[in-house]
Amino acid sequence: MNASTDFFGWRVVGGAFVLAVFGWGMGFYGPPVYLHAVQEARQWSVVLVSAAVTLHFLVGAVVVANLPALYRRFGLPAVTKTGALLLGVGVIGWAVAREPWQLLLATLPSGAGWVAMGAAAVNAIIAPWFIHKRPAALSLAYNGASIGGVVFSPLWVAAIAGSISPSPRRSSAPPCWWRCGCCPTSSSRAHQAAWARRPTASPQARRPRRPRRHGLCQEACSGATMPS
Repeated sequence: MNASTDFFGWRVVGGAFVLAVFGWGMGFYGPPVYLHAVQEARQWSVVLVSAAVTLHFLVGAVVVANLPALYRRFGLPAVTKTGALLLGVGVIGWAVAREPWQLLLATLPSGAGWVAMGAAAVNAIIAPWFIHKRPAALSLAYNGASIGGVVFSPLWVAAIAGSISPSPRRSSAPPCWWRCGCCPTSSSRAHQAAWARRPTASPQARRPRRPRRHGLCQEACSGATMPS
């Protein structure tokens, strides 16, 4: 097999791409759609729902600033899985909120969860695998953010339009968790085998020392990779 195609890092890029699709599609491009849907369904003021969207992103800003510390303490796979779960719970909370305080409460997990699947997370997952080709790898993975907006925005609108309330958004939470959070445990053996092959797979792999926290990153990457 060709060395460039056998290099496991490109599979990592594919997994990070899927992670970005769900992270941005639900956590970044979703709130503007949620704002209109929740305001229409609950007849709340635009100011209230806009404040919830603002709080969602403020919580994310606080969490992303502390991601390195969370990675050091709990590991990248655990933080990524928890983020996917929190994002799913938060989106469900947006859909089922019946009181303003419930809506504001739902922004806490949704805001904290999506940044664990955002730009900083994608960079942390991909960086240990690439040196010279890192810009190209990151560019490919970050395209998932754009695809998330292209795919999820019309899906949210279509799902909400087919229902009186925004409850159809609940259906996206389990796929988000399953694709982005559950696979690292089941595929850890494959990563160990990939690491054993890595020294001959790519010029980057001939470095004598293994990158710091590589073991954490390789598990998290597979967590976003779709099973074949």
